Amino acid sequence: MAREASFWAWRDLEFGSYQPTLSDWEVVLYLDRLTWQIPWVARTAERKMATPRGASKPSYDVVAYDAMMLRRRYRPASFQRSTSARIDRLLGLIDEVSAYYQLRNPGTSRPTDDRSDRKGAVPRH
Repeated sequence: MAREASFWAWRDLEFGSYQPTLSDWEVVLYLDRLTWQIPWVARTAERKMATPRGASKPSYDVVAYDAMMLRRRYRPASFQRSTSARIDRLLGLIDEVSAYYQLRNPGTSRPTDDRSDRKGAVPRH
């Protein structure tokens, strides 16, 4: 999905009828980076089968950061509708996976941060 979105975004900017901005090209850059980084999340999870979430969290954090930077630069009007749909779909899939990496208190559905499970930590309200 990321490779396809990256290819079509590059194509839209390269052969489009207007002069793309630097932010438009940065969208292509971040899509290309996601193309290479997303598979690493699965690879690290497969290598550490005992703790897949903990092992792949650093790889996912890189993906989440690049997705955040992509969102800040992405303007749907700069791309064709089909390309915008691909980019939106990719960002939606990354959002779906993000729920897997949120830590939760046992017995509740409320997310918590890393420090709240430590002894002596002040709970967040």
